[in-house]
Amino acid sequence: MKELPPYLELYRREMQRGRPHHAYLVGSGSALAVEFALYFLRGLNCLGPVQGCLPCGDCYCCKHDYMVSRQIEPEDGHISIDQIRDLAEFLDSTSVDGQFRCKGVIIEQAEKMTSTDAVNRTQENALLKTLEEPPVGSVLFLLSDVPSFFLPTIRSRTAFLPFYNVEMEEYRRHLGDLQFSQNEIQLLSKIADTSCTERRDLEFIVQCVAVARGLLKGSLEAEQVQFYLKNADQWERMLRVFHVYFRDALIFLQTGKHDRVYKIVPCNPYRVIEILQDIGRVRRILSTTHSNPRFQMLSLLSKHRCQTV
Repeated sequence: MKELPPYLELYRREMQRGRPHHAYLVGSGSALAVEFALYFLRGLNCLGPVQGCLPCGDCYCCKHDYMVSRQIEPEDGHISIDQIRDLAEFLDSTSVDGQFRCKGVIIEQAEKMTSTDAVNRTQENALLKTLEEPPVGSVLFLLSDVPSFFLPTIRSRTAFLPFYNVEMEEYRRHLGDLQFSQNEIQLLSKIADTSCTERRDLEFIVQCVAVARGLLKGSLEAEQVQFYLKNADQWERMLRVFHVYFRDALIFLQTGKHDRVYKIVPCNPYRVIEILQDIGRVRRILSTTHSNPRFQMLSLLSKHRCQTV
């Protein structure tokens, strides 16, 4: 018996709609999210689905699904206007075989098409044309860990799918096997992407959270500043942790919920909002330009007057 994929419940729910959306914004940029999109497309085209909607894996369409799917990845750190035009041309073209019901395009790290320039957002505007008038029999998957980066007009024309890689209990057991403390396990369960399983990468997240706490308080220990600057070239991983931490911190502060894991210090929620906006700004700049990561990361510390203690 074939092992069922971990995203099966999400897949079943969407297939039971009867008529899938023409575009999905998948809240994950992981390799498993790519696998999910390919599985979804295979299910739409399968000639002999099993258990109602699962792709059989044996029919002509399942074995030749590569003929009707395309994957787009960032080139030189961003997704170009030419790549967006190519995907539109692929979706508009006649199907390679009449047995297939639809064609699909998967855009990995889709946030790399966004721009810091509020006026010149060429890639998103080009994609918007495809979303507004989708070709018949086409499905588009935007994969991103930061769906909030997209224009509201993009988000409103896509169906959002939250994505979870594995069962959380299984992940927590793995963290326990790596000898993390109970508090660290609770913290990593909230912040880490469950595809992150190496101890070195997990320790990096724990240290990033310590820096985020200092950033919220407005003071960092010398070791935290050293870690922050030493890892400026890993800005994408670090800022992703910051985004999750401050997003949840804002929720705690606004709802008054008690928190024993994040250790949120009492502060003005507007300060957290400002930090979140600056994190987004730095991520956009570094994602779409050749700006110096160390300079941009330093600007984040300087703006919020972080003192070394």
